Amino acid sequence: MNFFKNLLKKQNTLKTTLTITSSNGFHLRPIAKFVNEVKKFDASVNIEAKGQRVIATQVPKILSLSLEKDESFTLVCRGTKAKEASEHLATFFVELMNDDTEVEEVVQEDMTYESDTLRGETIGKGIAIAPLMTLAYDMSDDYDDTVPLIDAINMAINALEDENSEISSAQAQLLQADTFMKLRDEHPNVFQNIIKEEIEKLKNTKFESRIADYKDIQQRVFSFLGITQTIKLPNSPYILVAKELLPSEVNELKNALIQGVILQEGTTTSHASILLRSAAIPSIIIHQEIELSSTAILDASSGNLVLKPNNNDLEKAKARQEAFQEQKLLNFQNRHKPVYNKEGKNVKILANITNLTSSKEAKNQGADGIGLFRTEFLFTEHKPTLEEQMKAYTEVFELFDDITIRTLDIGGDKSLPYINIPKE
Repeated sequence: MNFFKNLLKKQNTLKTTLTITSSNGFHLRPIAKFVNEVKKFDASVNIEAKGQRVIATQVPKILSLSLEKDESFTLVCRGTKAKEASEHLATFFVELMNDDTEVEEVVQEDMTYESDTLRGETIGKGIAIAPLMTLAYDMSDDYDDTVPLIDAINMAINALEDENSEISSAQAQLLQADTFMKLRDEHPNVFQNIIKEEIEKLKNTKFESRIADYKDIQQRVFSFLGITQTIKLPNSPYILVAKELLPSEVNELKNALIQGVILQEGTTTSHASILLRSAAIPSIIIHQEIELSSTAILDASSGNLVLKPNNNDLEKAKARQEAFQEQKLLNFQNRHKPVYNKEGKNVKILANITNLTSSKEAKNQGADGIGLFRTEFLFTEHKPTLEEQMKAYTEVFELFDDITIRTLDIGGDKSLPYINIPKE
């Protein structure tokens, strides 16, 4: 009998070797997408690499493997659905690697100034003229011990998923790992210690820049426990100098009077850097201490920081700033024209939306269609009527032809106030 059991077990176990082909390595965002795909199968799926075996639904454990380009891992699938899972996940992983294009280094313009300059690595192009100010926070420690830690974690997950971006979705997957979800009503220090342990695993690896994501999710969870940390935003234009920025902090800066950002740590591929580029904030990285200045020139397009510019420097910077804004306006006017890659292939720009307002914004910014219409937002406050749903969908359909809709995604940690769904 044991012989047949072992034989059946072997037949239901499939091993596939997969190789990381992306120059970015197997980092947080593709890991989160892969984990989300693994969860769709009723099978036991593990990853074996570097003498370790980790469960393929645990983002932190996969991330800690620090799998870089040309390294391989073994995908081990067990169960009655092992063959289906193995074939699909192998194909999906190859597609992930192909889609994970390298972040191209920003080519700096050749420009010099008369006054002394500091050189930096460009994150996002642009020119800013303003005082330098250091990052400062407003802190609040009104810890609410009536909120169970697991509830704060679930609220943070929901908030991240509601933001509807690749980075926030990846952070949500990070929080859904067993190491966090097994917590219940422990003190926040327990959660903080787990975060510290995960951060230690990433130090001195290719993915050290993802440490900021752990700090970010900690800040998210703590905020639902009454422990908050928010950036102090000056009421006049400024250039921010900071050791680092968390992804959520970049979002805080978007509507502020910020003119530019100088980071002293991190890389141009960090999530904060990606968001700074997306927000079109002139920004560079300078790995040294920076003296504050009442009037500085941040020429991120050329990688120059002028702390004490003379009149000639200021005139040159203002002229470059005007030219940059004119080009930016021209690009915006051309936003509805077709986009082509280097090979001449037409590329469709798709946006993720939640409602009519975000779909109108996507249309205004030049999107060709909707990559994901998350319909659950129609249901969060009250049960919509058929007419309300038809109206919401029709208004979006009138704006775009190419639309992908995700039907109602409720259950688990997502609940509705008018439906009693047992907790999983």
